[in-house]
Amino acid sequence: MPITAVIVDDEPLARKRIRKLLQTASDVAVVGEAADGEEALRLADEQRPQVMFLDVQMPRMDGFEFCRRLKANPALRDIPLILLTSLSSPQDIIRGLASGADNFVVKPYDESFLLARIRASEA
Repeated sequence: MPITAVIVDDEPLARKRIRKLLQTASDVAVVGEAADGEEALRLADEQRPQVMFLDVQMPRMDGFEFCRRLKANPALRDIPLILLTSLSSPQDIIRGLASGADNFVVKPYDESFLLARIRASEA
């Protein structure tokens, strides 16, 4: 049975790129996409994905706030969150992990590395 994933990014092209990558991995099925954190919270509750990929810099609710809110929900807190972002300072990484992210992947990312992070999140 494939790993279910939700992609959260305000850039349609970024979502398309991640979806295409995940479609090449036979063990990952994208079950939803969101353009911001508010929409992503709704999708997380409806779909209960096994992993979520999200950008940090988004309108309405950034990725850090999304992580805090999702992890505060007992029904959703076990969903692994992988932040995909161009932010790369040690402070940004620490902030992401402190917000509840399970992994932090800097853009541009190596596709095989990202796929490895998915599998590590499920282990």
